[in-house]
Amino acid sequence: MLCPEIRRILNNMLDYKAAGNAAALYLDAKIIEVLSLIVCKTSQKNCSACTCYSAKDNDQNPPSLHQLALMVGTNVCKLKTGFKALFGTTVFEYLFDYRME
Repeated sequence: MLCPEIRRILNNMLDYKAAGNAAALYLDAKIIEVLSLIVCKTSQKNCSACTCYSAKDNDQNPPSLHQLALMVGTNVCKLKTGFKALFGTTVFEYLFDYRME
């Protein structure tokens, strides 16, 4: 079940009409926006960007990379590449550091 904010972003992605590089850049930005909301909720208890679910809920049943990629409308390879470009670390390194804290 997706939160309202993520659902809104995904609907914007489906409704967006553009061609060429503009469409690719827009979709990439929206994917990063969705990932940012998910990371915000999993790393902070009081994330003001999206209040649809708590970090505690995510810790109990986090999505797999494949499920996460499907949620944001991309594939696992692009998800991993975008995550590393945005956060400077791999998904697994980020999770490892988060769990160690």
